[in-house]
Amino acid sequence: MLTGLGLTIFYFYVHKIHNDGSLPDNYLRLTAPEHYFHIPYDSEVSKTYLKSVIRRAHVFDSNGVTREVSVVNYQTTNKKQREKTYSVISIYNMQGGEKQLFRNFIRLSNGAICELSTFQYRSYQEVAKELEIAGLKQT
Repeated sequence: MLTGLGLTIFYFYVHKIHNDGSLPDNYLRLTAPEHYFHIPYDSEVSKTYLKSVIRRAHVFDSNGVTREVSVVNYQTTNKKQREKTYSVISIYNMQGGEKQLFRNFIRLSNGAICELSTFQYRSYQEVAKELEIAGLKQT
């Protein structure tokens, strides 16, 4: 009788309370330092995805419209004299000498690659102006 009660309590502990490791996982999430976790940015893309987008842009040709890929590096220095480098990768539609922004990516100093909204920027001058406002200098 006592063994049956012990097995029943153990069963409920394992399946209901412990829940396949969720109890230790919740404890770790509540007590661990922030640098233990990797939380990606909302617009973050992988390096493989960026390479495939650039590869498709190089071979794109449709009704006289071609695509041009441009990379611009920006550097900033903080108070501790540490330089951070940001790279902006822009893809433009080229038609008849006119340059229109198609897609825009930024590689942050921590290595994350994020896609910038093309609805926010319509030309490469607007991108450069926005980055200069943020304190980044073109190199």
